[in-house]
Amino acid sequence: MSELRDGGVPEQCFICGHLALGLTGQDFYLAPYMLGQDRSFADDRYGYCHLRCLQESGLAGKWAAGVSDHFCERWPDFVELDDGDRRIHASFPARSLTVWSVEGWFATIPFSILRNSGVESAAIEPSPGHRLFAVASVVGFVNGPYEAIFGDLRGGPQREIDLLHLLEEIGTLEHILEPRLLEGGRIERVPSDNTALDDEYRAKHFLEVADNVVEASALLINRATGWKRRRR
Repeated sequence: MSELRDGGVPEQCFICGHLALGLTGQDFYLAPYMLGQDRSFADDRYGYCHLRCLQESGLAGKWAAGVSDHFCERWPDFVELDDGDRRIHASFPARSLTVWSVEGWFATIPFSILRNSGVESAAIEPSPGHRLFAVASVVGFVNGPYEAIFGDLRGGPQREIDLLHLLEEIGTLEHILEPRLLEGGRIERVPSDNTALDDEYRAKHFLEVADNVVEASALLINRATGWKRRRR
């Protein structure tokens, strides 16, 4: 069943070699088909990466430029922000938004997350001009690669794992872009949304999004849902 899960996690970061869990806003999947003909800078290294590693590697700008056309072709319904340095792409079939930025920060966020105005946390203060959102990232699968890192959760949906503790144990914490957004984060085992697939391991944590991205996202979501109503 692994072929149904493109970019399955966990996976080794193609830059540092430590495991990337696929945490929204912290990791991203970069595939060769996203690039144009000039792939020389990638040096045949693709897959999941920690966004911190990408930005510190000096390759973030090249990857951002390299995947830009693919993002526009795959998700042509988008808005530009910050003089074109950031775009939000809408996919109605997937009911998600994908954020692209020139500095190499990418994230795919479900419509359902950005429909609200954000959440408050007693432990985490958002940066000025930003809002916090609670997200659940799929970070692994029963019978999937590296499942042993989830320890007792393999036996069933009986308890949770502390997210930051796990990241420290597997040597990944120092490669996280914004560790503060993972404070209080937990991993649990839950049934997959697709009943044909095995259970998933999901990490609950925070995502920080700029105010102008939230506002533009609301417009895109309304446009996408309006498109569906017109199609009926």
